[in-house]
Amino acid sequence: MVKRNNNASSLLDRLKANSVEPAKPAHETSAEKRVVNPVVGLAIGERKVPALSEQVAILQLTHDQVRFFKYHDRHSASLNTDDFQKLKESIKENGQHTPGFVRKTKDTTEDGRVVYELVSGRMRFEATRELNVFKAFLLKLDDTQAVELMLSENAERRNITPFERYMSIVPILKDGIMKQVDLAAKIEWDKGNLSKAAKSIDFYLDLNLERFVDDPHKVKLNTFLSLHQLYVSQPEITAVAIDDIADAKPNLKNGTFFQAVTKAVKKVLEPKLEKSQDRHVVTLSGCDATIENKNGQFSISFSGVPSFDDLTQLAQSLRDSDSLKQNT
Repeated sequence: MVKRNNNASSLLDRLKANSVEPAKPAHETSAEKRVVNPVVGLAIGERKVPALSEQVAILQLTHDQVRFFKYHDRHSASLNTDDFQKLKESIKENGQHTPGFVRKTKDTTEDGRVVYELVSGRMRFEATRELNVFKAFLLKLDDTQAVELMLSENAERRNITPFERYMSIVPILKDGIMKQVDLAAKIEWDKGNLSKAAKSIDFYLDLNLERFVDDPHKVKLNTFLSLHQLYVSQPEITAVAIDDIADAKPNLKNGTFFQAVTKAVKKVLEPKLEKSQDRHVVTLSGCDATIENKNGQFSISFSGVPSFDDLTQLAQSLRDSDSLKQNT
């Protein structure tokens, strides 16, 4: 057991310094008293029990005892990054010094051992697969508290990219676990940017765009959101472009894929835009009138000041060319 000092920050300092006592086997936890992680108090902005009585249980779990929290903020694509490989090598050589965070479930393994849900520490968990022993703090949290703790525990992580963060908050926004204003504060995003990202979630999920990402570090969030804007205005063309490129270039992934789709959509749209921009000149008795049609938007300019007769002549010309709606 790890006993906490009077100040909650001291435990955080100990965690960051990887100063933890030997882990306790999972089978010894059944007789333990209820424990509360003081980090939870920091995450939800309140203290749960007096500081002197707070303790944290550390478990040693085999990997079949752990399942992922639905809202965990590390996507499987993150396992393909250089950072993960470095972490894996470090744990292989030096062991796992910093535990993850789990909460107990009602499920058990086939041989009767308790199954725990991984709230935070996905990368550490994956990096210990070859060892098949994963150290984790035991917490008691509801879904909202777990999300808040997960985001708070990872607040100091600097290597997470905007698109990787986007992928992690998709299920949180989809299920409404947190209000957007609270989530924006937790992940340190501008509320407007988060709102813009939230509008693209159906696009991301409905078209299963996750399949085109194997390294989120190689995707710029703005590239993805720009493609979403094209989808809003041209959903059918964009959807077809995604399928066509996926079939023609199955190995194309990440930002390169989204850029290729954007280019394909714009290429389809260009001829239509050129065709819709109609321009012609009508010679009137007193001046010339230039008529332009840009995607159904008409504009008329004159080379001089038109007279009433000029306007009458122009109206007749437009009527003859079926450019004016006829009264019914």
